[in-house]
Amino acid sequence: MYITTQHTCTLGPSLEPYMDENFISRAFATMGELVLSVKIIRNRLTGIPAGYCFVEFADLATAEKCLHKINGKPLPGATPVGNYITKRSGME
Repeated sequence: MYITTQHTCTLGPSLEPYMDENFISRAFATMGELVLSVKIIRNRLTGIPAGYCFVEFADLATAEKCLHKINGKPLPGATPVGNYITKRSGME
């Protein structure tokens, strides 16, 4: 996540196709932050999401706070990506 203007952050490049504008707004709402608008960037030929978006906040302080909250972390409510190995109890 990067701050691109005074009140807008760029989120990506790891957005999943199921993450629409409502999903992103709700994710920030669960962190207590109000999103003014979300613009998902799409491939011009296919219409498929390109993996990133612009998120607009009310002020720079909110944008910076969100940057620090989720930078390098998954959005709240996101489905984990990747294969994880977990250790079961009783197994060494």
